Amino acid sequence: MGKITAGSTRGRRAPYGFARQRMLAVAGVAGTALLMGGLTACTDEGDTPQRDTSASESPATDDADDADDAEGSDEAAETDDSDADQADSGDDSGGTFAIGETAVYENIGLKVTLSDPEVLEPQEEWDEFGGEGYTAYTFTVVLENTGDEHYDGDMTVFQARAGDDGVEAPQVFSFEQLGNGSMGSVLPGKKSTNKIAFDVPDDADSLTVEFMELSDWDSESAFWTHEF
Repeated sequence: MGKITAGSTRGRRAPYGFARQRMLAVAGVAGTALLMGGLTACTDEGDTPQRDTSASESPATDDADDADDAEGSDEAAETDDSDADQADSGDDSGGTFAIGETAVYENIGLKVTLSDPEVLEPQEEWDEFGGEGYTAYTFTVVLENTGDEHYDGDMTVFQARAGDDGVEAPQVFSFEQLGNGSMGSVLPGKKSTNKIAFDVPDDADSLTVEFMELSDWDSESAFWTHEF
């Protein structure tokens, strides 16, 4: 079964064409919304993604605090206040996250988690990735709707850059292995689990994935970096 390389004629059957056209259509709709001034914006102020620390809180912390003397308790309180101020100012993560961490958009009511990547092997002759000098990697994306209304997952965009020079790592589309590329609509309190993939140069020592939320005009991007 042949593998498509950079010098090959690139072609696609109906499933790929459908997925790609759908993704381009979504991007076009999102771009129009942005050019019109964010008519679908959720908030007047931009959302800065923060690190989700809820899973890392430990009950043992309270016991340790109870055992501290008055001076130690005061120092702990000052540290907590400092951490809270840092989180409120958006400095907790600066929009950058480790793979596996969750970015929280409080105003939008959205949590985004990116998993460790796995190699994606071409399986069909029309798969346009994993050619000479490239390896495709797939990430599992979990969108959690913490708001009170339906969330349109297709108003999200992922892109990636590889290595210190930040060269573009093209997004991979494979109907057979990744589906049609739609994140779908997420009900309040529910999650949507999907896969995204990128074709990465073999000589790259890192890959940074950027997440953009397009329904909020001023929301900032979140970034995850994986070291190879």
